[in-house]
Amino acid sequence: MKNSDRGAVAAKSSSVVLFPQPALQLIYDTAPIGLACLSPDSRYLQINQRLTEICGISVEDHLGRSVRDCVPALADAVEDIVRSIMETGEPVTGIEVAGQRAGQTDERFWITYWHPLRSPSGEIVGINVAAEEITERKRAEAALQASEREIRSARDEAEAALRNLQKTQNFLIEAEKLAALGRLVAGVAHEINSPVGTSLTVASSLERRTAEFVAEVAQGNLRF
Repeated sequence: MKNSDRGAVAAKSSSVVLFPQPALQLIYDTAPIGLACLSPDSRYLQINQRLTEICGISVEDHLGRSVRDCVPALADAVEDIVRSIMETGEPVTGIEVAGQRAGQTDERFWITYWHPLRSPSGEIVGINVAAEEITERKRAEAALQASEREIRSARDEAEAALRNLQKTQNFLIEAEKLAALGRLVAGVAHEINSPVGTSLTVASSLERRTAEFVAEVAQGNLRF
């Protein structure tokens, strides 16, 4: 479709003049956010350069074409929003969309706002769309979340290491207690074994002498 034909389609799609003053058109074209106006059947009546960054198609190539032709990946969602506004007359705000700029593979993100455009009689003749890019914010949020995950992971590892250290410390304390008890038992045993050993020696000697004495008595060899 030629640009002139697309402009004709756009003009037929709306009975209102979108930008009657050049100053308003200039503001529209130089706005720092993406702006567009869609017809009730989801065709582009107007779009600024900023919004074309979503799909990389020029402003002229948008006019008169449907959303499904220009950004097929978003067509279902856009048509649902347009249909909802046409049925309810209520704006739809805070809708996030994602896509790639032309010639790029990095995914980018926009937050979008959709409001009905009414004729002087109150009839909805189009849908005004505003899209603010939030790619950097999303990346910052993702980086923050990754950092928080790393911090949680490091904290969990530190807590696990502390628990292992405490277990090892308790084990060493118990081992030291057992070692001390062993030394105590050995010392006591040594202190007991010496006199007991002497006593056993004396008892054994006394038992032998007693046996000899009894034998002498039995043989009648005992003399007084």
